[in-house]
Amino acid sequence: MSETKRPKENNKQPLSVTAFFTIALLLSGYLAISSLQGGTVAGCGPESSCDAILKSRWAYWFGLPVSVYSALFYIAALVLLWAPGPWSSKPAFRATALMTVVFLIPGAAFWFIGIQWLEFDGFCQYCMATHAVGIIGAILLWRYLRTPQMRSKSPAWTPALGGLIGMTFVLALASGQMLGPAPSTAAVMVGVDIADSEGAGEDTNDPKQTSQNTNQQEPTETGSQDKTGKTNTEENNQAAADSSKEETVSETAKPKLKAPWERRERLVIRLHRGQIELPVDELPKMGNPDAERWVISLFDYTCKHCREMHHDLELALERYGDQIGILSLPTPLDANCNPMMQRTPKAHENACDYARLGLAVWRAKPDKFLEFDEYLFKPETPPTLSRATSFAAQLIGTENLKSVLKDPWINQQIQEDISLLKLNYEATGKGQMPQLLIGNALTAGTLKSVDRLYELVESQFKIAPKD
Repeated sequence: MSETKRPKENNKQPLSVTAFFTIALLLSGYLAISSLQGGTVAGCGPESSCDAILKSRWAYWFGLPVSVYSALFYIAALVLLWAPGPWSSKPAFRATALMTVVFLIPGAAFWFIGIQWLEFDGFCQYCMATHAVGIIGAILLWRYLRTPQMRSKSPAWTPALGGLIGMTFVLALASGQMLGPAPSTAAVMVGVDIADSEGAGEDTNDPKQTSQNTNQQEPTETGSQDKTGKTNTEENNQAAADSSKEETVSETAKPKLKAPWERRERLVIRLHRGQIELPVDELPKMGNPDAERWVISLFDYTCKHCREMHHDLELALERYGDQIGILSLPTPLDANCNPMMQRTPKAHENACDYARLGLAVWRAKPDKFLEFDEYLFKPETPPTLSRATSFAAQLIGTENLKSVLKDPWINQQIQEDISLLKLNYEATGKGQMPQLLIGNALTAGTLKSVDRLYELVESQFKIAPKD
C-alpha cells in the first residue's frame, strides 16, 4: 500500500521573503545609524521633505528613531523565518509570530504614509522605499504561510490571532507617537570646530582666554562664531510663530532694541577655516554695536520656528543688555535663490524677496532696519510681499528702494549666508532652521525653551544676566 504523500514545502517563497526583508533591514539600518549619529541621509537637503520628516516627532517613538525599531523588527522576522530556536518544536507559535509580521508591516507602513501625506508637503523617499519592500515581503510571507505545507502545521485561528497582535502593535506605535513626548528639533553638538583662530576683534574679559585670539569662540554644538565680531543684529528668525506665545510677554518686557550705528573699526568674523568671512559692520545687527560677544543668526522670514526664535532672541537681548549683539543673516529656504533647495515649499514662497527687502532697508538706512524687521516678524504670519514692499518704501523712499534693490551686494550676501548654512550642514549634518552660532556652539531648529538659549549664551560667553 502506498503512503500518502505530504505536501512538499516550496523554499523559493521564504527565499524571496528573505530578500525583501533584507533590503528593508538595510534601509532601516542606514536611517537608524544616520539618526543616532545626528547626521543626515544622502539626497535629503536642509528643510527638504525628507529631512523634515526624519527630524520630526513622527520619526521617533519614546525617544528613539523608529528606524531603530524597524531594523530590530526585520532582524527578528528573519530569525523567525530561518534560525532554529525554541519555536522549532512549536509550529503554532512560529506561525502566529510570522502572521503578526504579515499584518504589522503594512499596518505600520500605512500609518507612516498617512502621516507624511497629511502632515508634510512631500514624502521621504527612504521611508517609502522601506515601506514598499516591506509590504512586498509581507505579501510573499502571507502566501508562504498559506501553502498547504505550512497550513498543516498551524491551527486555523493563526491568521486571526496574528492579525490581532499585529494591529495592537500598530495602535501602540500610533498612540506612543501622538501622546508621547516630542523630541526637540534642536541639534546641540559639542566640539565641532567651525570657528577660526584668525580674524580681527577683541577678546572677552574671561581671563582664561587671554592667550587666545579675540576672534575665536569655542564650539559646543555645531558651528562657531567669534567673540571678536562685534555687532548687533536683527533677530534670527522667521515667520509664523505662535502669536499666543508672544502675547504672554507684556510690552514692558519686550526688549528695547538699539539701532545699529557705524563702527570706527572693521571687524571680521571668520568661520570654517576662512571659507566664510562676516564683516560685522556691513551686516544687519541688533543689540549693542560695541558688544564683545556675538550671536550669529541664520533665519528665514517665512519660517515658523524662526519667528519663535526671533522672540527668544529679543528676550536674550533684554536679559544680557549690552553684553551681546546679534548678527542677522537672512537665509531663504526658497529654491529661487537657494541652490540647496530642490523646490520651494509653499510655506517659504517669496522668502528670497523678503530677504532682499530686509537687506535693502539695512543697506539704505541701517537705523530703519529693526523697524522693518519687527514689521515682518510681529504678525503671526509675514505680511504679503506687496505690503512688505510698500512698508520698505515708506521707510527708505520708493526711488531709493528701487535703486538699492539693484545693488549686487544684496544677492551676494544672501548667497554668502546660504554658503554658511551649507557648510554647517556638511560639517554636522544639521540643516534645520533657524540656526544660531553661539561661541563654538551651533543650534539647529527650535530650542525646548528660552532657558536653553540662556544656558548656551552664559556657558559659551561666560557672562551673567545684567543687573
